[in-house]
Formats: sequence, C-alpha cells, structure tokens
Amino acid sequence: MSITINAKDLRRMFEQVTPHMDDPENWVPVISSIRLESRDGWLYAVASDRYTIAVARCPIVAERSCVGHIPGRLVAAFTALVDAAAECADDVTLTLPPVAAEGMCTLKLSTVGRKQLTVEYEPDDYKTFPDWRKVLYSVLTAQPGQIPLTGFTTRFLARWQHAGEKLIVWQEAGDKPMLLLGDDRFVGLQMPTSAYRDGAKREEIAAAWTAATVPTAVVHGFTYDLDKTWEDRHGDPWTYSGNEMPDGMPLMVIEGIEDDPHPLDRLIDQYGPLYAADL
Repeated sequence: MSITINAKDLRRMFEQVTPHMDDPENWVPVISSIRLESRDGWLYAVASDRYTIAVARCPIVAERSCVGHIPGRLVAAFTALVDAAAECADDVTLTLPPVAAEGMCTLKLSTVGRKQLTVEYEPDDYKTFPDWRKVLYSVLTAQPGQIPLTGFTTRFLARWQHAGEKLIVWQEAGDKPMLLLGDDRFVGLQMPTSAYRDGAKREEIAAAWTAATVPTAVVHGFTYDLDKTWEDRHGDPWTYSGNEMPDGMPLMVIEGIEDDPHPLDRLIDQYGPLYAADL
C-alpha cells in the first residue's frame, strides 16, 4: 500500500526516533531498524534498543494497516533522500507491505523527482521487534507513586533532544521506565539504572553535597550551621526560621513563639554565647 506524506513530517519523525535504534554494528537486525506502521489514520515510526523506546506519528490517509522495516544500515540513505525532498517542501510516497505478509517484503520510498530507494527483507528477521504498544500501554495507564530514588544513564538522555521542546515526564516507581510524553505525535520510554537494586540510600548518596550546601551564616568570625538547633546561655533552643533580614542575616525562632524572630547577630549579642544542641 502506498502512503503520501509531507517530507518535512517524515524527516521530523526520523529525527525523533533514529537515536533510539540499536547500532547496526551490534548485528541485532530486529532492533537495528526503524519500524513503520500504518494504522487508524496514522503513520508511526518506532525505534528501540530495549534501553529506550521512541514512537513518532503523523496523520495520513490510508485504507488499511501496513508494517515495514528499514534496516539500520539503510536508515542514513533513507534519511538523506527524505532530507532532500524536505528542502524542496515536497511530498514523498512510502510503499509498505501489508500486515502478516509472507515471503520477501518490499519497502519503497519515492520522491517527486522520481528518486527511489527500495529495500527487500525477510519478515521473520523482524517478527520479535518489541511490542511497543503493549509496553507503552502498561506505562501510560499505571499510577505514579512516591519515588525516593531513581537514576538514568546520561548518554541515553541525549537521545531525547529532538523529541520536543517540552516533554511531560512521569514514572510509576524507581525500577520502572520513565515515560516522556510530547504532544499527540510523540511518546517514549527510558529504563532506569540499577541504583535502586544496589541498596543505595538517597541520604547516603546526597551526603557529600548536603554537607557542601547546608545553610550557614558567619557572625563575629564564627560559622553557624543553620540546620542545627542552637541553645542560648539560658538553655533556650533556637532554630533557623528559613527567613532573613533584608541584609541577609538569618532570623531565628523558638518553637511556639515563631512570631518573635530574632536576627542571629542580635540573638548572639543579647543571649549568647550559643551552643549547638547536638554537640
């Protein structure tokens, strides 16, 4: 079946999904490919190396469902042809084999200038392509929970640069995929790292930076840790209110009488010296 689509739209789809395709040099043909699907008035482009999945789509006029695969080694050639057509604002025509086709399948890309690229492939080479609809549906319908810790591989994060200017993100749990949702034309998933399985604690991981960023104030040459409780010479406990004077001096309060804050320097002068309560 032949599908006509604007070359710029197809180029955009390729930009969004190609980074998620497995490297052809890994010799895993089933995921070293871009899958093209025509269904329910949409053309879908899908790529995944099982660490990430990206799906882009564009509305089309099509009479029936079709599925085709562009082998990874030929994606650059297909992209170059689409790029050339996009520069001229032309349409291109995709010819895809029907779903469940038997024997050798043919996928063809044609441009207005009659340039063509044709690829033949054995459908059995791609029959185990990830069931992206099933995977995405389970993540889209799962209820996000509280996530104390999660983590992501940064080189995979770079794959999303063409996904959209803004993405909505959520995650069911620390060991579940992160979902990245653009508009109604793009969605993707990224698997987390194994940090949640390694017994890592958020407090332990953050400890070094917590120590480097703890709020402090220097008064009369002494540094006060504002996370601590400070007792005056009468034994009354003072804590940091979270607010400051216009000059930046922290305001300290006693529990129960928070409506009477004292600037730290005045507190020290009137009721000092102060002693850290946990020493």
